[in-house]
Amino acid sequence: MKLTRRDFTAGVAATLATPAFIKSAGAQGATVKIMFIHVPAAWLGLFAWVLMSIAALGTLVTNYCDDVREGVRAFHEKRPPVFKGR
Repeated sequence: MKLTRRDFTAGVAATLATPAFIKSAGAQGATVKIMFIHVPAAWLGLFAWVLMSIAALGTLVTNYCDDVREGVRAFHEKRPPVFKGR
């Protein structure tokens, strides 16, 4: 949470403190200002997506590992599986 606040504050500060030569460049000045906010936001969004993907993969592996093993054992032993159903 501190990292997000710090990055957001840095982006806003960089936008407000854009040098005068960029501000006077017309349309380019607006583009440069947008990049100060857009790039950190894109990185944070990508980080959140990767973190959720890792969490989902970990959930799938830990919750279904026992049931998969039971299913394979039951198949080889030719009996109906008994799942825990977590």
